Amino acid sequence: MKKVSIFILLGLLLSNCTMNRSTVGANMGALTVGSSCYELSSGHPVVTSVCAVGGAMLGAEAFYNSDKDVHLATFVDHLNNAPNRPAYTTWYNPLTNSSGIVKTTSFRLVRGFKCADYDLTANITNHWPVIGTSARTDKVVFGTACQTPDGRWFNMPANQIN
Repeated sequence: MKKVSIFILLGLLLSNCTMNRSTVGANMGALTVGSSCYELSSGHPVVTSVCAVGGAMLGAEAFYNSDKDVHLATFVDHLNNAPNRPAYTTWYNPLTNSSGIVKTTSFRLVRGFKCADYDLTANITNHWPVIGTSARTDKVVFGTACQTPDGRWFNMPANQIN
């Protein structure tokens, strides 16, 4: 048990070096699956290592392809492809029952930038990292996004729109 505690502590310390979701997911997956295999295999190093690598791959994939990433990608795709009139795009993940709606309500020029007023609705359930627990996020966001000449979008602060 002492080795498992050291393993978990080391993983948590290393995850603070690069704090992106894929790294955190890989660390959580490696720790969760690796420590489970360690206990089940009575500490066999090869089994524990293989399980930790597999858990890291699954954890990184689960965190990287989260429904929040899908929602953000749908938002950007909608802004890039929406007609210059009110329109909406929806998405749904049948595996997690998460969904979202991206709606543009108007387009205009603000200081030479093409801008779109938007409403975002996200209903996202997170199931990771502890199985059996989940946190449901129901969120509605209103804002204005503007496009730079190189094609990137940024949120225009409300006090700078006029």
